[in-house]
Amino acid sequence: MEYTSAGVILINMNSKVLIVQYPEGHWGFPKGYKETEDKSLVDTAKRELKEEIDISPNFFLDTNRYQFNESYGKKKIIYFIAFTINSNINLCNGLNSYKWVDIEDLDKFPGFLSKQIVRKLVELKLDDITIVKKVNLKDNITKTNEKVDIPPSKHAYSRLVPLELINDNIKIENIPNTIDSYYLNNLLNRVNKHCSNECFFIDDDEISNCWSMVNILPAVVWKVGKVYLPGKPSGCSIGKRPMNLYLKIMKDFGFEITENNGVLSVRVPFDRNVLVTRMVSDLISYGKFEWLNEEQHYLEELLLFLKKCGFEIYSDDYRIKIVALDKVVDQERVVLNCGHFPKICSDWQPLLVILLCHYLIPFELSDDVFENRFQIFSQLVYLNNNIVLNKKSSNKIVIDYCDTTEKITTSSNLEFKLLNIRDAAAILIASHQSKLNIEFSNLLQLFRGYETLENVLGEKVELYSYEKQ
Repeated sequence: MEYTSAGVILINMNSKVLIVQYPEGHWGFPKGYKETEDKSLVDTAKRELKEEIDISPNFFLDTNRYQFNESYGKKKIIYFIAFTINSNINLCNGLNSYKWVDIEDLDKFPGFLSKQIVRKLVELKLDDITIVKKVNLKDNITKTNEKVDIPPSKHAYSRLVPLELINDNIKIENIPNTIDSYYLNNLLNRVNKHCSNECFFIDDDEISNCWSMVNILPAVVWKVGKVYLPGKPSGCSIGKRPMNLYLKIMKDFGFEITENNGVLSVRVPFDRNVLVTRMVSDLISYGKFEWLNEEQHYLEELLLFLKKCGFEIYSDDYRIKIVALDKVVDQERVVLNCGHFPKICSDWQPLLVILLCHYLIPFELSDDVFENRFQIFSQLVYLNNNIVLNKKSSNKIVIDYCDTTEKITTSSNLEFKLLNIRDAAAILIASHQSKLNIEFSNLLQLFRGYETLENVLGEKVELYSYEKQ
């Protein structure tokens, strides 16, 4: 069948489906005609979604497996399934309205034309989705775009959110499309609707899935007077974190602030954690990394460390170029101390671990912040059997390598539960070189800090697909 149009069945965090009302009055899924610049029907679907409702989804389910079609005379439409954390819609192109609807209620809307498709849909939750890497899906992935797009920082956003509770003339722009943003926005909406003479209760979901909640709590208490927490903020399994890190005054963070007609606009800066993630991903995949931006990178300490490891570094405040070693060479053990500035950021520790292990650079590693950060080795050993781990203490380990020609003895399939934000990114990157089928579950952890899988893998995302468990 030759399709003339493509659309998206968009699902949000609450498992609701988006429908829009067209100027003619009928309701349907966002869709539109294929145009000459569209390289594929998936490109058509993505473009129409952006043009009609101003959303770029976090991911699409495998577009070869999960698709639906319908026909109206000569009009033949194909739909793909996508998932978004951001439920804020900006209607464009003359659309009348939109609604997030339970699947079973879709055919109750007047003039809804896709009732045949509704009968085939089932409720989907993020917990139902896994990322699957398949063996030899593509033999070789080439880097096609030197430009590395870095999304806004979730940490910076969580520190800006309290301003909206304190001042009605604050507008935050460039909001990251992550799990933490979802919970922070929901909390904001609930606080603004709250009756001030009653105790405000923070939900279990909010406090267990969003550690960034600590950054908004003082403003919430100031706004409502009394707040009840069911426990301490958490979010992942890397252990307790010292509160003083989040109580320090933010200096030189790179916020872009503008004022227009009395409204103060604060733009969230780019996410350095994602920048370092892509840096490691490209160095492992292609042996080089280049980046240029109008904002400063503030990565001097990290670049100095990589230079000590033997990488060639060319950089100034706004540009980075790194070239990896042509071949593995014997070198002395390097020392990687992670913690608060001026030490290497603890968030980058698992990413640097897989980089050093990939190039067989021996190292001594310590971490002053995250007590459970070394748990990535429980998964990494299944992908690299050269690693020799010697644990010196609860926060210090030494890594060397053994000469081995033995293959890792395992089945043709691996299953990894994503442990936390950065371990998740690291193990996904480390799986690049694997000749095994690998399935990754617990996607909540990945999307707590990354908008899309492309933020982690770049072009290598073509080796992976999203599938329903």
